[in-house]
Formats: sequence, C-alpha cells, structure tokens
Amino acid sequence: MTMPPSVADIIALIETIAPPHRAEIWDNCGLQVGNPNAPVSKAAVALDANEETIRSAAAGGADLLVTHHPLIFPDISSIDTGRATGKAIAAAIKSGISVYSAHTSLDHAPGGTSFAVARRLSFVDPTPLPGPTPATAPRSTLSDQDSAGDGILCLGGLPSSMKLVDLALLVKKVLGAPVIRMVGDPSRPVSRAAVCAGSGGDFIEMAHDLGAEVLITGEVRYHAAREAAAMGITLIEAGHFWSELPVLSETAHIIRRESQARGWSVEVTIIQERDPFSYV
Repeated sequence: MTMPPSVADIIALIETIAPPHRAEIWDNCGLQVGNPNAPVSKAAVALDANEETIRSAAAGGADLLVTHHPLIFPDISSIDTGRATGKAIAAAIKSGISVYSAHTSLDHAPGGTSFAVARRLSFVDPTPLPGPTPATAPRSTLSDQDSAGDGILCLGGLPSSMKLVDLALLVKKVLGAPVIRMVGDPSRPVSRAAVCAGSGGDFIEMAHDLGAEVLITGEVRYHAAREAAAMGITLIEAGHFWSELPVLSETAHIIRRESQARGWSVEVTIIQERDPFSYV
C-alpha cells in the first residue's frame, strides 16, 4: 500500500505552482500551524483561515487546510485565545489539523488568482505581466526574473466585444456576486480586459497602459476610482470575496491532479464560506 503524503509533500506540490519567492515581503505565506511530517489523506481548501473554516475542515476529517489568506501575519506577537486569530490557532492545534496559506505567492504566480477569474470569463490568450520588474510590479519584492512573468495582472481578449454594462453583468453571473460596481460609460464597447483579483487599485493605470480597456477587480478605493474616471479608464468591481473564490477550485484541482500523478490518494474538498458583507 502506498504511504500517504505528508503535509510537507502537499506543500511542496503547491509551491511548484505558487513558489514562496513570489510573495510580498509583508505577507506570511507558508505553514501557519501544524506538523510538516503529519500524514495527509484528506485536504480542505478555503479562502480564509479562521475558526469557522478550521472547525469545518476538521469536522469533515481533513488533515490539512489550505487557504488563500494567511491565519498569522508577522505583526502578531502573542496568541490571545480570546480573540479571533488566537481562537483559530487554538482550534487548529486542538483538532490536530495543519494550516497552510498561499496568498501573494499565488497572486503573483502566472496561472494563479487572477487567471482563475480570467478562465471563468473565457479570456482569449490570457497572459501575465511581461515580467516581475519594479517598473511593472511596484508593490512586489520579487527578485527572480523568470520568463513566466508576473500573474498579479492577467491580460487578455474577451470572447467578443461587448458593452461595459454587459461585461459587468457577465462578471456578476460568472462569479455569483450579489452586487457589481462600475466606473465608466456603461455603453462603452470593450474587447480587451485585465483582471486583478482581490484589491486591484494599485494596478489601474498599469492595466490601461498595457492596452486593457477595462480592469476587473475585487475592490478599489474611492479616490482611485475617481482618478480612473478622470483618466477615462473603466473599472468593474465585483467584491474582494467574490473575485478570489474561483482560485479555490483551481487550487483543489491542482492538489488532486498532482497527487494522482504521484500515486497519492488524497481527497480534496472546498469549504463553503460566506461573504463577510451583507447587502440590502
């Protein structure tokens, strides 16, 4: 009988897609809690690492929870089990579940978070930024210059030219978002787009300069939206939560596919989460 993979084995598998060197310096990608040598027969995938998702994963029999957003950030200096993060850490330790997070490592990876949205929208020839250089990725601390480029932005053609409002409605349908906000003339035709899942306000002008007629993202600050409007740049804002959900199925697929290729029997499930915002 084949031995089950370890937590470290699954981490190594994920990091072939989202290597840690692609992460931002302020981020905390990697093993958050747990034993790297522990065996994994079942893994769960979630957007957030919190008490709810950890308990849900443990109740489903998972040995490992893989999340996009980290549980622990570098500014944590103590574990207060009366607060949200401390409760989540305590829940993970008590249940014996390991927690691993691939955050900006996956955001910057070609084929990562933004690409998951682009695939849902059937982008034609989806491509990343030309390369991880300071000129094209101002917030990034990437040191490598690999030819794969920087996936923080996914650029590509739409299946057909359409009005901005029709693209917004398509994004709403594809992502299941309850509300979509736009910047720009709703009747303006667009045929080439960029996606930055999550918070994409820092990349508005860059997307425009690279030929995108619209930037599809999760959230944009008010003043950034004002600047975009003044420059004649169109935006579609779907909500942070909704813009990042597609990467969960992609991550689960990667774990299943690569585990099977290695002869590992690993069951993978996706934790059903709720948007922290309600809409009236």
